[in-house]
Amino acid sequence: MNTRTLLTRAVFIGAFGLAVWIGTVSYRFFERTGMIKSEIRELEREAKRIDQENATLREKIEYFSSASFKEREAKDKLGLKKIDEEVIVVKTRSETADDMGNLPIPIIGTGRVAEFRSPNYVKWWRMLFGKERST
Repeated sequence: MNTRTLLTRAVFIGAFGLAVWIGTVSYRFFERTGMIKSEIRELEREAKRIDQENATLREKIEYFSSASFKEREAKDKLGLKKIDEEVIVVKTRSETADDMGNLPIPIIGTGRVAEFRSPNYVKWWRMLFGKERST
């Protein structure tokens, strides 16, 4: 074979190998760029979600530190009232004396009603043998 033909073939094979190598590197680069962009989008979505959660938490903190929340908690949990305020206890039908399983016992000074609950064996006795126990 001629040296020139051999040299031409070697250059052609080298150029083809270089083109394949450049294509492979370019493909990996574009693939990595796509993965990075998708991770960026995912992180931006998570940052948005965290911002919304932070805004919600700020609103809750603002509400919990407000005077109206503190007043409501003092009324509900501690049974407190304002000086000029009247407390009215409204009993529902299940809290009346007809319901033998739950007898309401008012707690003096708090405006709340506590319920006395009978043990289960007493409730079963009343259900099976009537409200009055024979002794």
